[in-house]
Amino acid sequence: AAAGGMFLAGRSLKPIDEVIKELKRIKSEDLAFRLPLGPARDEISQLRLAVNGMLARLDEAFTKINEFTADAAHELRTPLAALQCRLEVALSKARTSEEYRQAADDALASANRLTRMVNDLLFLARMDADSGPRLFESVRLSALLDEVREVFGILAEERSIRFETNCPPDYAIQGDAALLRRLLGNLVDNALRHTPSGGAVTL
Repeated sequence: AAAGGMFLAGRSLKPIDEVIKELKRIKSEDLAFRLPLGPARDEISQLRLAVNGMLARLDEAFTKINEFTADAAHELRTPLAALQCRLEVALSKARTSEEYRQAADDALASANRLTRMVNDLLFLARMDADSGPRLFESVRLSALLDEVREVFGILAEERSIRFETNCPPDYAIQGDAALLRRLLGNLVDNALRHTPSGGAVTL
């Protein structure tokens, strides 16, 4: 009875051992691999289907990560190259204090751009990780616009750009205040960078 039980158990577990051996051969670059499905529609076939579904989701996730990493590297490379170039030019020979100040201002502008990019990347990563429900509440839009204007007002003055808000004082919307503040900040930052001196930005 013991020998017969071991024989039957071995035959029953053999398909699972085959699945395990096939999975052990899979590497991160081979996520397009799928387990073959036999003609039978038994529990082992259901297991293979479930594993193939998991592999498909992993393959999609890895593809998105690779694309995101490539895009991030491309975006960060330009300001880094500009920063390095400005510093190398400034240090290539002796210069006046005004020239050094201009080089420092240019380097600071590139560093600020890098900081914004890194913050945006961290924000996107947190948004992807946090798939829970958002907090929607009544948000007074005029107060939100005033906050954004206060943050970016100095930058607008430095670039001689007229920065105004135009919103009814009691106008409210339903939304996530933190995400709306982030959205408006990105829009204003983009508008100020692409508006020439003497122009105007209106929220």
